Amino acid sequence: MQKEAYKVLQADKELFRKQKAARDEFLKQALDMYSQSLALSDAFDTDASIKLSSLWYANFDDEVIKQATLEATLDRVPSHKFIFLAVSCGQGYY
Repeated sequence: MQKEAYKVLQADKELFRKQKAARDEFLKQALDMYSQSLALSDAFDTDASIKLSSLWYANFDDEVIKQATLEATLDRVPSHKFIFLAVSCGQGYY
């Protein structure tokens, strides 16, 4: 009985590792694609910048964000596309 439980535990650990790796890869791709969208087009600035910011903030402490060359991702996006962050943060201080 204990051997079967150990096998199930090992299988669960492996499945968890694979799922986490897939999530991490998806997160990297999403950051990259949103930044490319913002860099190449003005058509979806509002949506793409909010979604990119949301991904970044929701996963701020995640090692994937730290390792996903976030600097390079954000460097390709013109800074004026994130001006809404400064405006929305400063509304309560006028």
